[in-house]
Amino acid sequence: MRLAALLLSVVCVSALGAQTAWTYGAGDHFEVYTTSGDDVARRAIESFDRVHTYFERLLQVPPVGGPRTRLIVFSNRREFEPYAANASVKAFYQ
Repeated sequence: MRLAALLLSVVCVSALGAQTAWTYGAGDHFEVYTTSGDDVARRAIESFDRVHTYFERLLQVPPVGGPRTRLIVFSNRREFEPYAANASVKAFYQ
């Protein structure tokens, strides 16, 4: 499953890489590739890390090590369309 997510990420980044500037950012639990710049990458990491911390405390789950969850954030609908299952899809995960 992780291999499939990694391959999808590589395909997404390489398919748009020639046309678009990508920004990378990483936090404690998440890493972000985005075409929206440093500020969006930082805010996405902060938001997802806050949600992660909230559920970790709420559910009293001990911290688990492992690779970060990868987020791909497009700056507009046009960039996302080739990866959407249909026109009504706003996001997806694997």
